[in-house]
Amino acid sequence: MTSRVPLTILTALFSLTCLASPSTAAKQIKPPPLEGGAPCVRATASFPQFGSVGAEGDTIWWSTPCGGDFSSVSESDDQWQCVQEVATSSGTILEHFWVFRNVPPGYQYLSFEGHVSPGSNDDFLFAYNESGRGPLNQPISNPLDASTFIPKTAQTDVSNNVFFIQTTAPATTFYILLRSNFNQPGQDASADKVYIDRLVICTQP
Repeated sequence: MTSRVPLTILTALFSLTCLASPSTAAKQIKPPPLEGGAPCVRATASFPQFGSVGAEGDTIWWSTPCGGDFSSVSESDDQWQCVQEVATSSGTILEHFWVFRNVPPGYQYLSFEGHVSPGSNDDFLFAYNESGRGPLNQPISNPLDASTFIPKTAQTDVSNNVFFIQTTAPATTFYILLRSNFNQPGQDASADKVYIDRLVICTQP
């Protein structure tokens, strides 16, 4: 049986998922440019966001795997990890996490490379947290700056290094979230795919 998630619930959850962009911390810091040779940390795991519980008691996850895994995003080598939106009665949704452990202190940049499936209707934005799977995430992407996310027009790989926070702890674990730009639920019935070639966190000391 297809589970139906009320539009009001989806809207509330997505309003928690990504706060005002860009984050206050990132706006107040003027980071040095990311230099070649800066250390980069690879993902150690990836998993979908918990979405809801269906009418039959089944768990609905907000992404579907469609190729590769977290090890596929370590290098820019045309070996992609593919994740796909999940269709609901209120529209399509994607929320998928990657885990980065033991990130050294410094100015943290998300280095990404990827593209979307032909005919995609959604942009795909990045956010982060330090506590695990959950709805409260700080934005990395600026919805008004297409260079900070993977836009729906990206039929071939686009890439960038986007600063998001300065850390001082000896080691930090980050959970990086990729999510649909949730604009008009109910208007989009196409479950778009996103192909990530590279996703790492690089640190400028």
